Amino acid sequence: MSLDFLEGIGEFMRGEGLRELEIRDGDRVLLLRMAAGEVEDRASGPGRVEGTDDAVLSPLAGVVRLFPSPGEPPFAAAGERKRAGEALFCVEAMKHLSEVPAPRDLEVLEVLVEEGQAVEAGTPVVRVRWEEEG
Repeated sequence: MSLDFLEGIGEFMRGEGLRELEIRDGDRVLLLRMAAGEVEDRASGPGRVEGTDDAVLSPLAGVVRLFPSPGEPPFAAAGERKRAGEALFCVEAMKHLSEVPAPRDLEVLEVLVEEGQAVEAGTPVVRVRWEEEG
């Protein structure tokens, strides 16, 4: 494995907001972890959506999953209040499902994407009203 290859993987991880990546080849496993502070956590803070309140953004490119399983209620629905850490949606990328939690207490105003929609990193997914801190 060349250093250029590993640097390329590092750039990919930073670009996708991944903190950890596992690569399997038969019985061999390569686990890569980013150093603290190397990855921008795009889901942790509010994102601006022109003409709206704040939004929670997709932290990586992938396919949005709004439901835990078929037939179950969505992770988040308009009018619902969520506490910090509760799941808002998931993003599926490279056969890995990443749960995106509420970064702080909030009210869901609108889900901006459809189930199964492909998104890029930084795409607004859920429009929210942040609860007062105090």
